[in-house]
Amino acid sequence: MGIWTWLRRGEGADAEEIHTHRAWHALHVALTGEEQGGASPAAWVVWTSPGAQEATFASAAFVHPPELIREVAHWLAAVDFEAAVADLDAAIALGAQVYSFERWQGDLDMARSGALREVFERVRRFYAEAAEAGQAVTVRRG
Repeated sequence: MGIWTWLRRGEGADAEEIHTHRAWHALHVALTGEEQGGASPAAWVVWTSPGAQEATFASAAFVHPPELIREVAHWLAAVDFEAAVADLDAAIALGAQVYSFERWQGDLDMARSGALREVFERVRRFYAEAAEAGQAVTVRRG
């Protein structure tokens, strides 16, 4: 069984949820350079919340308020994906254990297979739309 992260915004029939599959941890390390935690706003993209730095891989759900969503969306809009992948590669070279990163498609890892870019672009769009709508986002991991 894997550990995956879901992001949900909105309520009822208008709610949207995206599933980052196992790429959530590679994305987190690419954005923060850390296996867990990290500096705001990068740390809150697929992690937990500012008050839950010690939360680890265990199941958890946290609601990020609209103010934090606007900050995350603004920050994500300026992120250069290739630079983030270089940061991920550097973290791995320094010994970071990135959950389920290797052998994503045959011999390719998540970055080289394109999976990480796809998740990054979906997450960036998701936060931009949530910020524009003034919505909170629930980050759920399990």
